[in-house]
Amino acid sequence: MTSFSIRPATESESQQIKRLVEKSGRWTDYWDSGLLLALFDADTDLTGWARHWPTPQGRHGIMSVTIDERYRGKKLGLVLISNLVASLPEVDRWHLDCAPNLAFYYARLGFRAVPRTECPEMFAPNDPVDQLCMACSQVDFRPFALYRAP
Repeated sequence: MTSFSIRPATESESQQIKRLVEKSGRWTDYWDSGLLLALFDADTDLTGWARHWPTPQGRHGIMSVTIDERYRGKKLGLVLISNLVASLPEVDRWHLDCAPNLAFYYARLGFRAVPRTECPEMFAPNDPVDQLCMACSQVDFRPFALYRAP
């Protein structure tokens, strides 16, 4: 069985991950803010990451959760997000956008689908979170949030 380690990404690892995210066409605004956790296999190869994204409005999102295709299906995304949330105990509300077919996956961590009208503090006019949701809706993501609160 392969063992894995999780730790905050170094600056050079962060830039490497950012280039991979940009290459995939995903959103990298505010990349240098927040915590980026990196997942490594036993050979110290980068195998995944998850990023905390604090918005200028004081909201907290989970972005760019990615696991190498070779290691998918092992619940490593859940492990990464659990570690990210545990690393920031002062944050009590989290926002996460995902493909509709993955909502059940994140429900295991206490996230639930929330219409925008139920969590207006997460969706303010011209808020980067709201703009992100609209961008996600253009790439087969439903513009809804998964929301985790106490």
